[in-house]
Amino acid sequence: MKKLINISLLIVGVVSADTLPTIVVDDKKESSTNISSFKVNQKQIENTLKGNGDIGSVIKLNPNVVVEDKNKTIESITEITPSKIEINGAKYYQNLFLVDGLSIDSSLDPVNNNSYAIQDVPGNENEMFIDLDLIESIEVFDSNIPAKYGNFSGGVIDAKTKRADFKTHANIKIKKTDDAKVKFHTKEIKNLDDAQNIANLKDLKYEKTFLSTYFSSKINEKSAFWVNYNYKKATKPKRYFTNFEEITKENHNFLAKYSYFFEDDSILDLSALYAPYTENHFRTEVKDSDFTNKGGGVNLKANYEKNYDFWKLTADASLSRNENTRTGSAKDYKPWRKSNTKDWGLIYNAPDVYSKEGGYGNIEKTEDYFKSNINLESNDFLFKGIENKISTGLQFSYGKTKYLRKEDTYVYSNPSKFNSLLECNGISDDCVENEQFFKDRQVYQKENVKVDITNLGLYIDDRLKYGRFEFTPGFRVDYNDFLKNIDLAHRLNTSVDVFKDGKTKIFAGINRYYDKSFLGFKLREARTPYRTEYRDSHQNQINSPFIPANQINITKWNASADKGDDKYIYNNLKTPYTDERVIGLKQEFKNNSILLKYLERVGKNHFKEKDGEEREFTKPNGDKEFYRPIFVTNSGRTKYNTFSISLSNIKPINLGFSELNYYFSTSIPTVQESNFNDYNLDESEDRNDYIEVNGKKIRSKDKPKDEVPQKYNLRVDINNIKAKILNIPVNMNISNTLIFQDSYTALFKETYNSAIDEYVKYNDKKYSPYWTFDTRLSIDYKLKKKHTLNTSFEIINLFDKTKEENLDKNYYDLGRQFWFELAYKF
Repeated sequence: MKKLINISLLIVGVVSADTLPTIVVDDKKESSTNISSFKVNQKQIENTLKGNGDIGSVIKLNPNVVVEDKNKTIESITEITPSKIEINGAKYYQNLFLVDGLSIDSSLDPVNNNSYAIQDVPGNENEMFIDLDLIESIEVFDSNIPAKYGNFSGGVIDAKTKRADFKTHANIKIKKTDDAKVKFHTKEIKNLDDAQNIANLKDLKYEKTFLSTYFSSKINEKSAFWVNYNYKKATKPKRYFTNFEEITKENHNFLAKYSYFFEDDSILDLSALYAPYTENHFRTEVKDSDFTNKGGGVNLKANYEKNYDFWKLTADASLSRNENTRTGSAKDYKPWRKSNTKDWGLIYNAPDVYSKEGGYGNIEKTEDYFKSNINLESNDFLFKGIENKISTGLQFSYGKTKYLRKEDTYVYSNPSKFNSLLECNGISDDCVENEQFFKDRQVYQKENVKVDITNLGLYIDDRLKYGRFEFTPGFRVDYNDFLKNIDLAHRLNTSVDVFKDGKTKIFAGINRYYDKSFLGFKLREARTPYRTEYRDSHQNQINSPFIPANQINITKWNASADKGDDKYIYNNLKTPYTDERVIGLKQEFKNNSILLKYLERVGKNHFKEKDGEEREFTKPNGDKEFYRPIFVTNSGRTKYNTFSISLSNIKPINLGFSELNYYFSTSIPTVQESNFNDYNLDESEDRNDYIEVNGKKIRSKDKPKDEVPQKYNLRVDINNIKAKILNIPVNMNISNTLIFQDSYTALFKETYNSAIDEYVKYNDKKYSPYWTFDTRLSIDYKLKKKHTLNTSFEIINLFDKTKEENLDKNYYDLGRQFWFELAYKF
């Protein structure tokens, strides 16, 4: 390991075009719409430090992209789900994510991440989780985005899966990390909570194992197939009363792809992707609270390409099903007072001790989609001395989703005080004879809600080139039958080749991007709000048969006068959109390239909630109930301005024994404002509670965001190092990433003592600069013929740096982490 560290330190100043995402690496001509796109090819993917193996790990050097740090908390480091990706200040679910020409964005609620929500199941921005081993290339558009792409207000991530070739080859690979390969740092113990939390940290034993294998071969002279299987598993302990139980998370990726090459040079790809995800859960001090969340699904796809004399045709179609489902959960939740019959509750220094049990019932959410695109791209042609290249296409999708709760769920509260004379009169589910009963409950009734949505998009653009000038006017129109708006978006981009030598280019753009509509919105609107019920005892009896018929029987469940139930209403809404203005310069000099770009984005008509007055509604059985409507309005606004810099070498720097590349980037946001709801249906109890921020009382949901710290990224690689180990020829690649974060201000949570302070207190705190260095060493051993053994070592945070904010917020910080990988190719 010392040798590895020494090699890494030797190269901390430089990087390779074959292993780094360069600003423009494309087989197409550079144009005003791709001059600043960020593209990564298969070789770059293979040599990049990948961590969890998701797409975010290989595009995070783009200065306009922010990728979630999965190595910051215990919760994230034990995750195998993909990192969240934010582009130019937009939320991660506002991007468009394409795989083989078609979106894999989920229309179910993409933001809800509360595994213990009563009325919902955690969602994700993607229908399924795609592993990097399936990907051949990735292109990221963060500005001046072509009219071909719609339904986003952030950016576009366009990925292509590997295609079968006519060579027979295979690979098997295993990658691992665990708690012994991570160094934990704990802060100074200041109170009893810190001591308990740090003690629990010592019991953390987690493990992540990734397995990957593929096989590719030709069938005949015109066709070939490729199959790939990836498996990810993570386990970690979680306290269950006084013991620890294991939480397991698993993700499978099985991709089978068949390619047929016609004699007329057209190509047909048929693929099937099956990618289920499961994780088990339980609540720390709740008996019989086990359940399983399921996600992911299946996707069947056809892609066809054909070159005609003048046009190139691409046609894509897919059928998919994905789910967000909770299974195995107890139907009802009951927080009993601890007693001789309900004796499992843990005793704390508190006046009341509860023995809790149960769950929130099973929920099934499924989404079925048909998606298709037809695109035409012309050859270059001259018209009145101007070079033209036209792109046009039609995009259609139809989706339907279902929300199913098969039986009523009761969430009980307010258990009575002990009463040795209590009679339950045959009620045993929520009443204990001679002891206690529940006075209140929320009722989530069984329901089967189905909604659907149709989306249609049309686009056209024309790349006009005359001399050193290029102008690409584009327009697209979108419609969906949820919001029922016809949205016309302009895409106007231009560039100037200043000296007509391709080395100095000025580019600019004025563009509009309309956001997507989620089926999850329609589900929220269609769902029945929960109702509240109450009861009380009479003469020490529940379910009393002696109450006169002309009186309300308070010993049975009755509708509550509380009118606090919520229902979302989406009426006459405009489609949220973002207007963008961009200007930039790309300059090549002595085998180097620098890209400077200034971007302004203003978002309008974004969704924002507004509480209404209580209303009465009639249930299917004729009963009257009340709800509080939450009106969704178009009053949300956003604004984001930034200046970004990227610097890299164009061709590998030949060192004689190897190749050297570098890549530097940073983005400097000058304005970052947002005032809209992020659609998170988090049912946490403190959403509307008050807190104190810098001495001012505000609602918890209005807590200001922390300042975004300024970051500088440097990637330095050295590749194709030829050597011999034990007389076996080897090829080594070393990849290094240095990230420096400047000082910034964030909210610090003061120690909260309910006996002294009325509200949780937050105050501004300035945090010192922070930097981290990651490295990856990959060694290929050439065994015989086409057989290769590969070993790789990834070290995240090589110098074991700690971040003060993490220590403040989490009572600990994660330091150096190791990953080990072994692969055999033949």
